[in-house]
Amino acid sequence: MRALDGDLSARPLGDAQAELSRLYRQHRQYVYHLALRYTAGRVDWAEDLVHDVFMKLLEQLKAEPPREPKAWLYRVTANLAISQQRSERSLLQRIQRWARHVGGDGPESAEAPLLREEAARDALAALAALPAKQRVVVSMRLLDDKSQREIAEVLEISEGYVSKLYAQARAAIDPEGGEDG
Repeated sequence: MRALDGDLSARPLGDAQAELSRLYRQHRQYVYHLALRYTAGRVDWAEDLVHDVFMKLLEQLKAEPPREPKAWLYRVTANLAISQQRSERSLLQRIQRWARHVGGDGPESAEAPLLREEAARDALAALAALPAKQRVVVSMRLLDDKSQREIAEVLEISEGYVSKLYAQARAAIDPEGGEDG
């Protein structure tokens, strides 16, 4: 991992530096764990993501410290990972399960696994095309198994808005399935 502590000692940042060092020590493993999940276990990319997250935190600390640092770190990690669209591999399994759920519980034909794989790839393309807020909400729900309430708290938006974003995203990803579920 890039050495943040070494970078900090070279730059006099006063209170922001001290707070960044403290938050880095306290939350580095948490952010790294999230980054590994979002990057499908790619250590080098996860390390870069952790670095980028904490550099964003430094910028934030210079302006105004986040009220809930862990929630802020979670949100920024998710947004950076999504924006770089490097989480396709880890998303694929969740979307395949979602496609099975949407597809129903009827008897499965021999070609069903291939059709599910194709549907999952289409869903990934649709996910990449979603507006950022919808992508984050869907990723938090599918990747992190967060409830509507938890997503609302982390993103500091209403539960109703989370529901709306999720329904819009789901309708975009699976137009035939609509907004149910």
